[in-house]
Amino acid sequence: MIKIVSCFVSLFLVLNINAQNKLLDILPLKDSKVIYSKVVEVENVSKLELYNRSCHWLVDSFRTVNLIQLDDKNNYEIIGKGFFEKNSRSKNIKVWQTIKILIKDNRYRVEITDFRMEYYFSSMDLNSYDRYNDKLEELNNNQLTREFCLLIDSKIKALLESLEKMMKAPQITANW
Repeated sequence: MIKIVSCFVSLFLVLNINAQNKLLDILPLKDSKVIYSKVVEVENVSKLELYNRSCHWLVDSFRTVNLIQLDDKNNYEIIGKGFFEKNSRSKNIKVWQTIKILIKDNRYRVEITDFRMEYYFSSMDLNSYDRYNDKLEELNNNQLTREFCLLIDSKIKALLESLEKMMKAPQITANW
C-alpha cells in the first residue's frame, strides 16, 4: 500500500514539475524565462554560407531599425532584435524578442528569448497615450491570455520554420 501511495505522489510531483515548464501551458520556460531553442543539422552547407543565410533571414523577417545587435563573422554568431504586432481596437501591442544564431560546421543553434510587450493605452484626455513595456514573464493572468500565448507560440514556431527553410534551401545561383 505504501508503494502505491508513493507511486501516486511521485507521479503527481513529476506532472506538476512538467506543468511548470510552460507559461499558461503554452510557452516554453527555462529558469522562469520564455525560451525557444533549437539545434538544426544542415548537411553540405559551409559555416560561412549558413552565416550569410542567417543574416539575410533576419533582415527579411524583421524590418526594424537597429535590428542586428551583434554581427560576429569570426565566431559565426549573430544576434538581432525583432518584433511582430497584434492590433486590436483598444491597443496596439508589439511583441519584441531577441534572436541569437550560433553557427558550427553543418549545424546551427537558434535561441529566441527576452520577450517584451510594448503597448499603448489612450489616457483620459484621449490626446495622449500611456506607454508600457513589460517582460512577458512579468505579466499577470489578467494581462496575458491563453489566446495571446497561442498567438506568440504560433508566430515563433513560424519564425523557426522559416529560418530552417532558409538554412536548408539549395544553393541558388543568379543568372545576371
